[in-house]
This record gives sequence, structure tokens and C-alpha cells, in this order.
Amino acid sequence: MIEVNDVKFSYSKHQPPVFDHFSIRFESGKIYGLLGKNGSGKSTLLYLLAGLLKPAEGRVLYKGNDAARRRPSFLGDTFIVPEVFDTPDRTIVAHARELSRFYPHFDNEFLNFCIKEFEIDPKRSMIHMSMGQRKKAYVSLALATRPRLLLMDEPSNGFDIPSKSQFRKVIAAGAADDTTVIISTHQAHDIENLIDQIVIIDYNGLLINVPVSVVIERLTLCRQMFGESTDGALFVRPMLGGNIAIYPTREGIADSMPLDLETFFEAVSMNPVMFTNYLNEKPVENGNV
Repeated sequence: MIEVNDVKFSYSKHQPPVFDHFSIRFESGKIYGLLGKNGSGKSTLLYLLAGLLKPAEGRVLYKGNDAARRRPSFLGDTFIVPEVFDTPDRTIVAHARELSRFYPHFDNEFLNFCIKEFEIDPKRSMIHMSMGQRKKAYVSLALATRPRLLLMDEPSNGFDIPSKSQFRKVIAAGAADDTTVIISTHQAHDIENLIDQIVIIDYNGLLINVPVSVVIERLTLCRQMFGESTDGALFVRPMLGGNIAIYPTREGIADSMPLDLETFFEAVSMNPVMFTNYLNEKPVENGNV
């Protein structure tokens, strides 16, 4: 649906490029988790996808059209939730009336659903809300525009534990089959049960782009006590009282656990070539790789 083709981008000619011949494609109907270290270019990538930054070389194409041209059809399909934003001195309902003029698919019914789920006061000006409530209001407005491309930069920052559960619920409910959702975050645990695809970038490079289903199928994470053998493990991460280890999926591994996105991110960051090659291999007939 939207693709980055051989893009080069730098904020200054005196600085090294953030991206240099970088390419990736994002498909419709998927929720992507975009992970990377500080300064790896996650926010820059979102702004390139939104057409708010223009590459020095290469192009970002949305349905075959240059995103940087910011055509009305593209703007009506796209919404970005930045990490930091200003809120107007009006209620969420009043602001929704303004937004609906620019978004042809604006859904007031879904906005009311988000207001209820997030427990937002529809009569209170957004400028007087807490940071967490402002973020909930902004996310609600973003989803209500029914965008075909939804970009979110650290959307769960400022959320307490119940709010993170609410966030996952409204994203799952609001992501239509033809919507591409890309969530950039350091809060990996907030999205690991929500996303379909994991994208990890690191200082100008794409480390991995893999479906969650493939990771779950081919890798097993387990907790082990200190002293237990980790022979055959692809990665071992110390934890309180023992280790979290990643193994190739096989029978006989005890104490398996659900996908831990932080552990997977750390493992890929340390050895991207091994994990990329391993996860891209075709499985043999017995189900092992």
C-alpha cells in the first residue's frame, strides 16, 4: 500500500544521512510494530511516510503517488499521531466537527465508542486535560477519521496500565481490513499482542521485517533457572533468578512463554543476520527449519 523506494534523507548536509538507500513496503490490512534504538530513524520514517519530510533521493509512494506531494486524496486517507503535539482549546466533539470537513470517512459513531472506552469527558476542553487524556483524545480522533494509513509515534506514552489495555482494544476495533497501521514505540510490551508484523530498524538499516506468526512458529521463548543448560539457544537474556532463552522451535522444550517483544528486539539487534536468515528459511516437511 505504501512503499519506501531507495530513499536517502538527512536533516543537514553536515550530518550523516538518517536513511541512505533505504527501502521497505507496508501492506494494507496489517498492524506493524516499528522498533529501534533511540536515533535509529523511527520518527523520521513516520514523517517521510506522512509526506511531511521529503527525501533527497528516492521516493515514498502511496498507491503509486508521491507522498511528499501531499495531494488531497492522500491527506484524506492519512493520519499521524506524533509523540508530542499541541491540543486546541476546544472539546473533542468540537474538534471532531472541524476534522470531519477534511476526512470523508469520518465516523462519529466510532468516536463515541472511543470516548466511552477511554472515559474521556466530551464537555471538557482538551487543553485542560492531563497528558494521558490528551493522548487518548488524539488517538480517538485519529481512529475516527477512518484513515487508510495510520501512523503513531509512541502512542501509549503517558498511559497508565488500564489505559494501555483500553488503547489495545480501540486500535483492534478501529483498524479496518484496508488500513495500514504503523506504531513506533519503545514500549514493546504495549503492542506485542496487537501487531501482525515486526519491523526493526537500526541506524539507516532494516534489520528485520517479519510476521509475528512466523516468529511464534519458528522460535520458542522460555524461562530457565540459573544452572540449567542453554545449549542450542539462539539467544540468552539474564533475568531475575535465571534467563530468558530463545530456541528454534522443537518438541521437548519446557516452560515456553508467549512472545516477549523486548527480548526478541534485543536478540535481533545483537545478531540480525542470523535471525533474518533463520526466519526467512523455508520449513522442511516435519515442521522444523
